[in-house]
Amino acid sequence: MLRKFIFRCMCMMFILLLTGCLSDTKYDYEKTLDSVELIQILNVEDGEENVLFETNDTVILDEIQNLKCWQYWNDPPSSVGGVVVKVCYNDGSYELISHYCNAYYNGKKLKYGRYYFVESEFESTILKYIENHE
Repeated sequence: MLRKFIFRCMCMMFILLLTGCLSDTKYDYEKTLDSVELIQILNVEDGEENVLFETNDTVILDEIQNLKCWQYWNDPPSSVGGVVVKVCYNDGSYELISHYCNAYYNGKKLKYGRYYFVESEFESTILKYIENHE
């Protein structure tokens, strides 16, 4: 009887723990938006970067920060590809943000982050800047 009670309590705690891991969060930039020098929208395929749009207006970063995002609780992906936002900071570091991964280069090492977005929401937010630019 006591074993069943303990087992049920452990199951309930496990379920609560898992549902807490699924909550959405707000994207956190590595540096303040005041230190942004340039923002580029890239198409990255096979390691090749094709610049689709660039600006120094941080409005696009505010929009990305307002998108729902989550964090991986296991190892994050170790490559960034597809439609990518590159945030260049005035100290030479930069941040790469795609719908399934983010990364930060501090001048010495590229560190992959744990944030990911809903692909359709991320890409529709980004693509409107490209379409308005053309």
